Amino acid sequence: MKEELLLGLIFNPMTLNEAAEALISDAQRGLKRSVVTPNVDHVVRAKKDSLIRAVFNSCQYHFVDGMPLVWMSRWLCSEKFPERVCGVDLFEKICELSVRDKIKIYLLGAEESVLKKTINKLEDDFQGIDIVGSFSPPVGFENNAEVNQLITEQINSSSADIVFLALGAPKQEIWMHDYISFLDRGVLVGVGAAFDLYAGKYCRAPKWVQNIGFEWLWRLTLEPRRLWRRYILDDMRILPYFISEVFFNRK
Repeated sequence: MKEELLLGLIFNPMTLNEAAEALISDAQRGLKRSVVTPNVDHVVRAKKDSLIRAVFNSCQYHFVDGMPLVWMSRWLCSEKFPERVCGVDLFEKICELSVRDKIKIYLLGAEESVLKKTINKLEDDFQGIDIVGSFSPPVGFENNAEVNQLITEQINSSSADIVFLALGAPKQEIWMHDYISFLDRGVLVGVGAAFDLYAGKYCRAPKWVQNIGFEWLWRLTLEPRRLWRRYILDDMRILPYFISEVFFNRK
């Protein structure tokens, strides 16, 4: 599997279909894998925090979630990223393929009401999908050893092939890093806000907005008070990182 290093993070240049098929194949073989979909925000955080960078790079699969990173790969990588592979799209594609290949699914994350809506919608959209378990963790669960033991025991007893974690970054990536060794099997896929988007808690941007790289602006208009600092201040720091790579560190 090919790897490219972009602004300090590893990426696997794959299409959405290639990514989903690879994970389904590993799940069929009972392998343990951790999967991340880094976006601009993750790259900026990883630049500032070596622990986050190490956690992301320790995973087995890294798919690019963000058109700006796809565009930057054309300047900085020997193999350009073919397309954006965001968490919610990967989530839906894997769920679709899981019916074909009889893959067992476990869902971890989101509020209880959102989680129930997600399960109901999945069962309506993908007839025959095998959801073998789910859990909506309480706030601060990541620091509660008993809750984390309960989660790993539930996943193991469910014999899940693929576990989707909708916990937000970097919480979900750190959880995968810390607890994958306690699992008997399972492809762990961090999907961020995928359950919220899929269940309709938030309205996703039209496809053409996604394709031109402005889904972040769409989300900002929906949640300005929560996201303005992230998108306007923090994520814009990627520009000097990119310019520095182009002019000083480009191979």
